[in-house]
Amino acid sequence: MLVAMVKSQLDLLARPARDSLHGMSRSPAAAVVSSPEVVVVTTAPVTFTAKERELLRRELGMRFGQYPSLAEGLFLRSWRGGPLQGQPKLPPAVQSMLARGLVEVGPGRIGYRACFTAAGLAALRALLQGRHTLEPGLLAHLRQELGLDVLAD
Repeated sequence: MLVAMVKSQLDLLARPARDSLHGMSRSPAAAVVSSPEVVVVTTAPVTFTAKERELLRRELGMRFGQYPSLAEGLFLRSWRGGPLQGQPKLPPAVQSMLARGLVEVGPGRIGYRACFTAAGLAALRALLQGRHTLEPGLLAHLRQELGLDVLAD
């Protein structure tokens, strides 16, 4: 009984969803592979939005003659006045990554930093391995830091 109920809920996930505005089908977030004895649910990999990719290009590029370390995270400014004084300013791209669990916000050496979680590092690794990656030459230091490229001696 319980197995049948779970299978019916998984079947609903496997159906292509309809976009409410245009009536177009979009790819489902989860794909279901089932056989009579095994039910496996695989989720689509997390990807970055266009605004998030632009933020990564801007923040992880060369600054003052050197590349920032991925371990240090993304620098966040803080509010200087008003009701949010002293709290980090979160750009929309950081807010969406924070909501999806790709980054965590915490204090840094100066101000606040948005550091990548394990899921965020996996998504960044997948982004850098893709065909339509961020600028390969400009962000080669990220590929080296994530262990995707070996530094030649």
